[in-house]
Amino acid sequence: QQPTQQVILYLAQLAQRRQAGSEWIEQLEALLHKHPDVPDSYYILARSYQQNRQLPLAAQTFYQALGRRLQHDALTNIAEVQSSEVPIHESANSTKLTPENALHLLLQTLSSLKKAGFYAFPTAGSLLGLEREGQLLENDKDIDIGIDWSHMESAIEHL
Repeated sequence: QQPTQQVILYLAQLAQRRQAGSEWIEQLEALLHKHPDVPDSYYILARSYQQNRQLPLAAQTFYQALGRRLQHDALTNIAEVQSSEVPIHESANSTKLTPENALHLLLQTLSSLKKAGFYAFPTAGSLLGLEREGQLLENDKDIDIGIDWSHMESAIEHL
């Protein structure tokens, strides 16, 4: 019995953690041949190419992964986006996101993701502030969280 699509992707990711992703290239290529519309397959294959030092092929496949992800998201979310309205929260009483509030929100979000089984971490400006100053940067206007690409859709749904 052949492993299912999800099992192949999962096992390939486990192999990548051991730096053995190149062992799964043939199976991932076959999977993509059968199911070319699965964005995560492209990303996982690209990581396997990268571990196998096939860098031009990895770059091309990462590009395809991004294109497929954007195409997939556009097709699945277009009706939702068109029917939703953008909330406006500007008022004289609105509170700005202070570094303290932002840090609380960052920790709360990371905790929620961890409880749901996602591996998430501060990155970019958030990580820089935590490393340099022990808090978020005063002028930072957002919170930066890193999460594994293949879990992104589930994490967004969770949040």
